Amino acid sequence: MKGRKKANEMKMLRLAGLSLASADRMAGSTAGAPVLVYGLSAAAIVAMSAVGVWALNLPAAPTPPIVASLPEVAASPTPDLVEPAVVSASEPTFLAFSGDADVALGDVPLVTGLEDAPPVVETPSTPSTEVVDCVTTLTRDFAGVVFHFEAGSAALKPQDFDLLLSLGERAVSCSQARILVAGHSDSSGDEALNLKLSWERADQTVETLQTLGIDVAQFDTMGFGARAPLTQGSSAEEEINRRVEFRVTRVGDQL
Repeated sequence: MKGRKKANEMKMLRLAGLSLASADRMAGSTAGAPVLVYGLSAAAIVAMSAVGVWALNLPAAPTPPIVASLPEVAASPTPDLVEPAVVSASEPTFLAFSGDADVALGDVPLVTGLEDAPPVVETPSTPSTEVVDCVTTLTRDFAGVVFHFEAGSAALKPQDFDLLLSLGERAVSCSQARILVAGHSDSSGDEALNLKLSWERADQTVETLQTLGIDVAQFDTMGFGARAPLTQGSSAEEEINRRVEFRVTRVGDQL
């Protein structure tokens, strides 16, 4: 039993690095057990150190690269740019793009920033043509037209026929208009006679229009006597008051 124990101790001491003589001498002695423990501990430390040194000398395993899976995008054809020629100040140079129309570089201003942008110019809108109806036109044409008469007479002067015919033709062309022919007299003589004479002058004017071939359905007559004189003074100025004048109204309006 003692011999087997000694043999085991010698085996352990040899593993701890002792020579055969040293292991035989220490085996079976009282100091053998502690030495054996220390030897085993030392052997374990040496073994672990050797393993650590071996592990440090191993090359590091390469880290696999991280590849992100991206969706495949269909490559769109990129237009080939043609190198432009030198831009001349006299004539525009064109830069050609594949599949697109040529762009005149000379006609396009270069804008490098907002401060270089051309100001926005508002084009004034064309005013619409004012629609003027025939009643308004007739009112303008008849304004100021006056036919004068001799004292005590209701007959128009022959030199007034052309103007009267022209006015009648314009009136007939505007069915929305009505024309009042207003007769006047001077203040000389009897007031009742003057009123009667003013009516006769208005009626005679419309009858002359009819004689000239004008449809007088749009014409009305009225006599005012001497109640609306254009001037008041000497008898020499009374001729101005012996007159016929026209007032244009719209159909449906009161005279």
